[in-house]
Amino acid sequence: MGTHRLSCRRAFTLIELLVVIAIIALLIGILLPALGEARRVAKGTICQTNLNQFGRGMASYASEYKDHMASLNWKTGTTFGHEFTNLPQTVADNPGNETLPIAIQAAVIIRRRAGDTTFPLINGWIPTVLYNHLMLQDYWSDKLPARSVICPEDRMRAELHKNPRNPDAAGYNFPGTPDEKRRWPYSASYRFPGAMWSGDAVDLYGSAWGPVDANFWTGVGAWRPGGRIGWRKWSDVIFPSDKVAVFDEANRHAGRRQFFWNYDDCVQPLVFFDGHVAVKKTGDSNIGADFRSARNGQPLAYTYTPANYQPALRDGSINGSVTFRGMYYLTTRGGLRGNDYGGSEVTFR
Repeated sequence: MGTHRLSCRRAFTLIELLVVIAIIALLIGILLPALGEARRVAKGTICQTNLNQFGRGMASYASEYKDHMASLNWKTGTTFGHEFTNLPQTVADNPGNETLPIAIQAAVIIRRRAGDTTFPLINGWIPTVLYNHLMLQDYWSDKLPARSVICPEDRMRAELHKNPRNPDAAGYNFPGTPDEKRRWPYSASYRFPGAMWSGDAVDLYGSAWGPVDANFWTGVGAWRPGGRIGWRKWSDVIFPSDKVAVFDEANRHAGRRQFFWNYDDCVQPLVFFDGHVAVKKTGDSNIGADFRSARNGQPLAYTYTPANYQPALRDGSINGSVTFRGMYYLTTRGGLRGNDYGGSEVTFR
């Protein structure tokens, strides 16, 4: 008779399975923080690439357009010559208040580049504060909204881009009428210093001390752009390697929380007027000037109270306020002629 051999395969014991599971869990615990850090570094690199593009674009625009800054620049008393017949083609001359022409210009750019011919003219809008990037996007022929003007860690604007014609769908309590809210999907994470688009305050001695406008969405004041905005020249910048040209509204890449940029310990990439990008701490910058009375040497102290669509306080909340001692590179002493990181503040006598 033939013999039959029984083959037995040994199974894992419960102890062995638990050991394997524990090893896998340990490896995951080791790898996840590393992967999270890798993602954070990658997003920080994308952010620096965005800022580098701003720097190159601004220099290219100035070279092509007779030394002018890439800033919204339509004026009262001129003919605009745009393609939208239901928007004004001119505004009565008023050199002291150029807000309506630049609001028309911003609406034209959004209509042109987003393909939204119903985008409204928003009354009382001062687009140079949060939307000055639109000039570069028109120059680049960007299709709007464009991810190149938002930080990859800016969750609010990423949500807005999903449904740009319905900003309320993003779940933030934006102020204003339904028409006024339609501008938010075209806003940027990045900001320009006021001196780029506002005329300088000039004292009795003829010295320029910095931008005359301070409506920086924080309640600092209600001043309008004064003088002939948009006429700022690239050659007005005296210290291009030390003067900040573009910065983010929030600390997004250092630490676990995102918070408002004006804290001394905010660390973020900045692009300077010579085009280089560097990661800097806000508190290492010169503190800036109160341009309303700049000759007295005082910085511009103000209180910031965020809404849920604005960068949070340092503890991550939007409940409460904080008073800052100055606005640093947003209100550089001397405006475009001043410096932010290259030694002590420049003074003019």
